[in-house]
Amino acid sequence: MCYNTHSLDLSLHKENSMRMRTQTKHQFALGGLVVFIIAALTVMWNEFLLHWLVRLVLAALTVTGVLGCTTNSFAADLSTTQELQAPTENTVRFGRFTVRQVDGGQVIEGGVFTPPETMSVKSNAAHVLIIDYTAKELLYYRKVGDGLYEPVVGYAVMTPEPSFLPHSEVRGWVRDIDLKPSWCPKAQARRIYRHLQKGCLPPGHPDNMMGEAKFLISWQGVRGWEAIHVHGTSGYKAGAFWEQETLGCTRLTNEAIRELIDLLGPQAVKEGIEVVLIRGNTFQRHAL
Repeated sequence: MCYNTHSLDLSLHKENSMRMRTQTKHQFALGGLVVFIIAALTVMWNEFLLHWLVRLVLAALTVTGVLGCTTNSFAADLSTTQELQAPTENTVRFGRFTVRQVDGGQVIEGGVFTPPETMSVKSNAAHVLIIDYTAKELLYYRKVGDGLYEPVVGYAVMTPEPSFLPHSEVRGWVRDIDLKPSWCPKAQARRIYRHLQKGCLPPGHPDNMMGEAKFLISWQGVRGWEAIHVHGTSGYKAGAFWEQETLGCTRLTNEAIRELIDLLGPQAVKEGIEVVLIRGNTFQRHAL
């Protein structure tokens, strides 16, 4: 049998050429992948170096005091009303308020402040109390003219969590201010405070959590809120004002509610006190 050596050589040449082209393609693909990986690592390394360079610059500026106030203020604005922070053993940070525990009670720094000049809700009442469930603030505005209101005072308060409100805003009117309040705990309160005696607790009882006064309010658009009040603080262990949100009421310190009643004046209920509860969404700055 004879072989055509010329044809065989051509076949081998074609096969070798195809093999070389395939190897070249693989080499180009591998080379491209290597270049991509090197470029990606370079970018990541540069970003890493840039990140740490920025951190070092910010740290240096903070140490020198250039960014001290700005950084602290920004951090305070990021605080939420649901988180308690304890800088030291005897202080508690809650939002923008600082609570210092002392023998027999507590001192709330920033707990009395001036509200913003412009009232955030619409009303025609002689007196308006705005209670923000997020910022834990009560703002009192007094009517001074047709549609004009002046800010009187703001207080740190404790409220339920914002989701307690069935609407973004709930309104009511104060029908009376009880200066010697009793307290008739509901089932939910008794499940939490199992030591409470049966029946209603009289004024001045050590477990009466109404404190020195409570506002009786007729709420609009909600049912079953007969026991939702604005009241003082008693019956809690020392320093417990901020430990937990309330079951439904708004709680002030006894000093604050006494001062609020004095500022409202003896004819305030007849003149009209509207209470506006809002869920709120941000902290606001106030002049102390």
